[in-house]
Amino acid sequence: MKKYLPALLFVLLITMSGAGKAAEPDPTRLVEFRDTIRPNTVAAALARGGRIKVKPWKVSEKTDLQKHIAIVVRIAPGLLERGASQGPIPLYRLNSKSGNSYGGHGALWFNNVFGKRNLNYLNIESSLYTFVHELTHVTDAEHKIVRSAEFRKLVEPRIKELRKQMRNNGWNQSTAHRSKRYDVAYRTGLPSFYAASTLQETLAELVVVTLLYKKFTPPSDILQFLKKNLFSIPAKSDPSITPYRRGKIYRLERSLDNGLRNMTQAIKLDTNFAEAYLERGDLFANLRNLKMAAKDYSRVINLISEYDWQRYLPYQKRGLVYGYMGQYQKSFADLNTAKKLNPRMTKQIDRAIAFFKKRASGKK
Repeated sequence: MKKYLPALLFVLLITMSGAGKAAEPDPTRLVEFRDTIRPNTVAAALARGGRIKVKPWKVSEKTDLQKHIAIVVRIAPGLLERGASQGPIPLYRLNSKSGNSYGGHGALWFNNVFGKRNLNYLNIESSLYTFVHELTHVTDAEHKIVRSAEFRKLVEPRIKELRKQMRNNGWNQSTAHRSKRYDVAYRTGLPSFYAASTLQETLAELVVVTLLYKKFTPPSDILQFLKKNLFSIPAKSDPSITPYRRGKIYRLERSLDNGLRNMTQAIKLDTNFAEAYLERGDLFANLRNLKMAAKDYSRVINLISEYDWQRYLPYQKRGLVYGYMGQYQKSFADLNTAKKLNPRMTKQIDRAIAFFKKRASGKK
C-alpha cells in the first residue's frame, strides 16, 4: 500500500474536498462476486449461446480484488457508484486458459491477473491497474461519456496531435510503447500512447493513470471533467439505461417486438443515444424493416466520432442492409468504408461484397 500512498493522497486532495459531507459508499452494495452468471442479463443470454463461461472464485482472488475495490472507493467513489447505477456490478472469474480480463455487458470479467504480484510498465500492480481500467469501461458501458460533446472537444485534438507525433517518429502503438518516450504522450495531455487508439481507451487510460500514477497530472480541463463525470458520486442515474439494457436482452433472446419497444423508449429518453440507435437498427433489420434499420445506422454514423472504436460498425451494418434492399452501389460504398476503418474485418466484408456482386448480376 505504501507505493500507492502518494497517488492516493494526490487524488484525495483534488477530488474529495467535499467528501466529509457524504457517507463513503458501501462496496458490498456496489459489487457482487458471482460463481454463476446472473440471470436475466445480457451476459446470461450470451452464456446460453456458449459465448461466455465462468468458474468459482478462489478465496485468495477475492481477497486481492477486495483490496483493489477498497482503494477505488476511497479515491474515486463515483466510478463504482456510477457503474452500479443499475444494480451491483457482477464480478466474474472467466473459465478460460487464455484471454484478457475485460469490462463488458455491465460486468467485470477477470482472467489470470491475480496472485502474480507483477508490476506493469508504470510500476503499478497489474491486477489493480486492470481493475481500474476495466471498471471505467463498465462505468461508461453505453459509451455516453466518451461520446459526449464535452469529452470529444477535450480529447479529440489531443488524440490527433499524439497520432501525428507517433507518425513523425515512425511509431505504431507497439513501437511507441517500447520506446518508453512517455513524455511525448504527456506533452499532449494524454497519459499513454494507447490512449490515442480510441475514445474509449482514452477515457480508461486517463482514469487509471490519473488515479494511480503520481508522475502524470492531466490538464486542468480534463481533470475537472473526470471529477464531475466519473470520480464524484452522481446525483441521479440515467433513466434511459434501464430500457436500453432490457431491450438488448430481448434482442439476444429473439423477442424482437419487446426489444424494439424498449429500445425506442430509451431513444425517447435520450435522442442522442448512439448505442440505442445501433441496437434498434439491428432489431429493425431482424424484423425485415430494412428502411428503418438503414435510417438508424445513419443516425449512429452522424453521432459518433472518427476516433470511436465502433466507427466502422454502422457502415458495415448499413452496407449489409443496403445490399439486401438492392441498393448495391450504396452497399459497396459503405462496406468499403467499413473495411478501411477496420482492416481486421477485411475477409468478412469481402465475402459480403462478393455475395452482393453475385446477387446484383442476377446469379444465384
